[in-house]
Amino acid sequence: MSSFEFSRDRNIGKCSPAAMSSPDHLPIFAFIWACQALVHQGFYSSWLNENDPRGWMLTILAVGTLLRPSSLPLFSGMLLSSIVYNVAKWPFVVNHILLETIINATILGAIIATLLGRREFRHFDDKFRMEVFQRFSPVIWIMLVIMYWFAFLAKLNTDFINPDFSCVVSMYGDVLRRFPFLPNNPAAHNAAIFMTLVIEALIPLCLSFRRTRWIAILIGLPFHLILGLIGHRTFSALAYALYVLLCLNGITPFIQFCSQWIEQRTSEKSRRIGYSVMATTVFAVVALLIACELSGTSRSKIAGVGIYQVQWLIWIAWSVLVGAVCAAGMLWHRFRGGSDTVATEVSPRPGLLWCTLPLVVLIGLSQYLGLKTETCFTMYSNLRTEGNWNNHLFMPALKLGPWQKDLVTIVSTNHSTLQKYVEHNDLITFFELRRIVSATSCATPFHLHYERLGERQYLAYSDNQLTQTEQWGKHSELLGMLLYFRPITTGDCVPCRH
Repeated sequence: MSSFEFSRDRNIGKCSPAAMSSPDHLPIFAFIWACQALVHQGFYSSWLNENDPRGWMLTILAVGTLLRPSSLPLFSGMLLSSIVYNVAKWPFVVNHILLETIINATILGAIIATLLGRREFRHFDDKFRMEVFQRFSPVIWIMLVIMYWFAFLAKLNTDFINPDFSCVVSMYGDVLRRFPFLPNNPAAHNAAIFMTLVIEALIPLCLSFRRTRWIAILIGLPFHLILGLIGHRTFSALAYALYVLLCLNGITPFIQFCSQWIEQRTSEKSRRIGYSVMATTVFAVVALLIACELSGTSRSKIAGVGIYQVQWLIWIAWSVLVGAVCAAGMLWHRFRGGSDTVATEVSPRPGLLWCTLPLVVLIGLSQYLGLKTETCFTMYSNLRTEGNWNNHLFMPALKLGPWQKDLVTIVSTNHSTLQKYVEHNDLITFFELRRIVSATSCATPFHLHYERLGERQYLAYSDNQLTQTEQWGKHSELLGMLLYFRPITTGDCVPCRH
């Protein structure tokens, strides 16, 4: 086995034209995609406490892909297990995990389309992997651009630019806790809002054009590093992985050149030992973190460092390394005069994979159309379109569906989930109210006084019997997976929420 599992071309050190159109893009991306999957599994670790077999399967396949990124069956299994695991949690996933699921489905679609497009199939050779990569990569590039544009669009509202309520100021407070030497005054808050808007506009603008993608990546790398440092490392990990996807024309020959350099100076035995040590280390670290989480000792310290902080430190090291590789790959690509496209004998087209893009656009438009207000790329934006409110600077708040119009005031209740709406003086959509009540066990007694459409209503569970003054229809399980609404503040301004 070579020092790099994804290295194949022995002449790559010469940087020939063949090297610049290397078939090793997919294994490198599979490796980095497995890394971001493990970041998610470490951060959202409920699967451990719940002993969810789907979470275990995803973690095992992600580790396997990390160690053997050239294995298309392992990579496909990881993609499929991730889809199954995350869809089972719908709609209670964050924005970027929904995007990750769509990306995983797109890559699987590319694999299937490539299989069906071959008259005869013998094995997953280099040409097959390159065809797969060329099918999905342009689609995912545009997905990333769409997501960034909608994230920027959502922030163009009156409350986001209000320093008294802006999510930027709230997140700047998280930055100050890590870097207390930074200024903390109104001027700094306004500057943070302005710079955030500039950065979040420049990234999708520069990503939209091949010649300026490198500018977007150079801006995005430190931006997402800061986001990761203040608690959003899962989103940053996904962004870093997609940046690698965009830089592969430079990263691939750079990595292969390094691999060739190592192979020329080390023996096969030394490389095998090195790989075995790395593989053992990966297994040991993952096993240690899982064992500590299951045993409840993750808050224990080793050499003054909390075990729970090990994940954070690994993420920082990984992010810095990925950022350095992206930068080196871009410089390598530019100075070597490489093309932004990969030349092959036949360039497979995405075909039906383009159909995923209207879906991503629909998700981004959801809040403005009167559909869902969560998982629609409006994260940390202060946006409000429910009821008669609309704080966006120019986007309309259409009500194509009834969900954002049908709002309920919780007057009093002893239901633990609904009590939070009373405490914060928030409204709840009738859709979410039905979801919460439907999910409550009939064996759990509770009462609820609420106001809907100007009328007081009452509902109670007691002795396994339901008493209510208003008859509800059956809650749709399908819509329940697709729609999700955040609490609605009744104040004049919208506080920072996800």
